[in-house]
Amino acid sequence: MEQKYVVDTNTTWRVLGLNETGTEIVMISGSPIKREGDPDDPYLHLYGAESYVYCEDTLDKICNIYENDYASEARSIRIEDINQAYR
Repeated sequence: MEQKYVVDTNTTWRVLGLNETGTEIVMISGSPIKREGDPDDPYLHLYGAESYVYCEDTLDKICNIYENDYASEARSIRIEDINQAYR
């Protein structure tokens, strides 16, 4: 099944904190990225063992749609990002 994602121009952003060196702002999307197409089921579907193994890479690739002149990196949030924000 092909799942296509596009940048939502109405995306809002939330500041999570600073990176480990304190030189960059870490932000998260205010709403989840949604799949283009079926409005009743806009979420990512992953199946099987291969999806389990590669889920982080898959999520990072989807998040790459947000890379631009202002965002040097765009990837899926990780528990380490949350832990860093609470330090």
